[in-house]
Amino acid sequence: MAKARLVSVRPIGRTVLPTVDAVVAREQPTVPVLCLRPAAIAAAACSFVEQFPGDVLYAVKCNPEPTVLRAVWAGGVRHFDCASLPEVALVREVLPQAEMHFMHPVKARRAIHAAFHEYGVTDFAFDSADELEKIVQETVPVGLVGEPPVLGLFVRLAVAQGGAYDLSGKFGVSAEEGAELLRLARPHAARLGVAFHVGSQCLDPTAYARALDLAAEAVALAGVPVAPMSCPRRSRLTSRL
Repeated sequence: MAKARLVSVRPIGRTVLPTVDAVVAREQPTVPVLCLRPAAIAAAACSFVEQFPGDVLYAVKCNPEPTVLRAVWAGGVRHFDCASLPEVALVREVLPQAEMHFMHPVKARRAIHAAFHEYGVTDFAFDSADELEKIVQETVPVGLVGEPPVLGLFVRLAVAQGGAYDLSGKFGVSAEEGAELLRLARPHAARLGVAFHVGSQCLDPTAYARALDLAAEAVALAGVPVAPMSCPRRSRLTSRL
């Protein structure tokens, strides 16, 4: 299949950006052409950031095109949800000042180690005791007595889906299992919390309400503080854009 070609169409002086039809007429493409509207992306990001009372994370896998990442940054997003080590590397290259969060719940040891030691990532999601063990072993040096925790650890819950693509059978745990994982993670965490995915292309607002109810249940069952210990800026809500 032919690779899509990215056409960057910029205004010259006061020239108005052309329509898609105008781009096609001018370029006469013989392969797929991807047209981006950075100003529209930045405006959408800005609107979400202004109205959400917390930190907004852009899910890089949705569209990792550097032009898109820069537009999201221009809209005020400073946190990026990465699902793989290549995404971590890309964001660090394109946006050196961005804060990254490795939120895929299953990661290779090499990826965890590199994300932490090479790219400065400290926030990780997990949905099993084995994954938690990997994260701790591949990040924090052993034997540093008295050193405060630095990791942000987030338990991935399996929630009722409201999107077109159901991930509840692939990733995540129940409220009861999540509570146990929160207890296991507490000693290692500077920031402890829960994460969930209501499904790609979710159009059902009640899916978020159900997920938040499940998250509250897991936190209550855990019986341990789920709040920042050394980093007040992370006390707010987070949402993926």
